[in-house]
Amino acid sequence: MVKRIVVICGLFMFMIGVVNASNFYKEKLTIKIGYQHYPWMGDDGNLARTGLNFTPTGYVESNYSLYDIWEIGANLGGSLYERNDYSNNTGKGRYFIEVTLKPFIIYGIDSKINLLPLLYRKCSFIDLYISSELGGIYFVNKNKSKYAKKRSQWDYGVYGGVTVYPFKRWGFYCEYGFGNYVKWKTGVSLRF
Repeated sequence: MVKRIVVICGLFMFMIGVVNASNFYKEKLTIKIGYQHYPWMGDDGNLARTGLNFTPTGYVESNYSLYDIWEIGANLGGSLYERNDYSNNTGKGRYFIEVTLKPFIIYGIDSKINLLPLLYRKCSFIDLYISSELGGIYFVNKNKSKYAKKRSQWDYGVYGGVTVYPFKRWGFYCEYGFGNYVKWKTGVSLRF
């Protein structure tokens, strides 16, 4: 797990270094601060009984533009899941000792194809794109649960998105698509 985090942080550092070294055209780096829903990742404990059927998750994504239409990048985020600790009782039934919230980390790489530069060369107000993502979910201190039976899971998806820039360097985005966990994402996009 530590190796994966080091690789992703290294990719972020590499992308920032390449942006500083290059001067092909402006706005080569895009940073997204976003929010997405995962299905309920906790055990069937107190929070699950309240009817909460999703796990809200925050993330940061950084994309570097290789060409006018193609960007690559990495993302890193996380949230909390509910973990139930049980007693080691060997008799009938299991008894709760403690219900705690523990973190899980999402990480991955992504690619984005911008569609508007194929039609219009200069369109700085709106971006239409198709993005793909491949990564994983790492559960810290995970017990077996309904959705995550291991400490690490694959996370992937393909999304269509739109970003509107009412201000010159930042705007709002929304993505919707098909993934093994996440169906939509939304947040703020910054471009440099």
